[in-house]
Amino acid sequence: AHFALGRLGAGVAAAVLVLGTMIAVVMARVAPPEFQLWGLNAKQFMAVPLVSIWVFAALVLIAIQYRRRPTIHRAMMFTATLSISAAAISRIDPISNLYTGTAWERLFGPFFGAIVLGAALLGLRCVLTRSFDRWLAGGVAIFMATSALTMAVARTAAWDWFASMLVP
Repeated sequence: AHFALGRLGAGVAAAVLVLGTMIAVVMARVAPPEFQLWGLNAKQFMAVPLVSIWVFAALVLIAIQYRRRPTIHRAMMFTATLSISAAAISRIDPISNLYTGTAWERLFGPFFGAIVLGAALLGLRCVLTRSFDRWLAGGVAIFMATSALTMAVARTAAWDWFASMLVP
């Protein structure tokens, strides 16, 4: 049953990739000129959903590749879900208010709440299983690195050039 649902889930993930990419570009096109979120204008902010969607897709692909190795599959699916949930988590004011205006906000932007959640759940898993889950730790580390990289790249001239091709 899980394998059959997995095929359906892979189809949903593919749809998320295609539709999410399209929506990110359209959002940047229709954003008002004064748009600012997490210190980014619309073209810069477009990096956030685009990279999130592509990181999600990459982690799902890794999970599919390792579907017969539950430890890796589970960790990658969890991290994929965490990466795509960052936007929703950042909209929870009691969470985002904890780091608004801090260096964490500048470094990780809307991803920080999800990173903290991922690290907390990794710690909880380690305590409950009395072992270190290196695959989950690796997934959370990938998520942290791509989050920081996204925020840094979004502010570069190279990103502005790329975004200008998508959003004239």
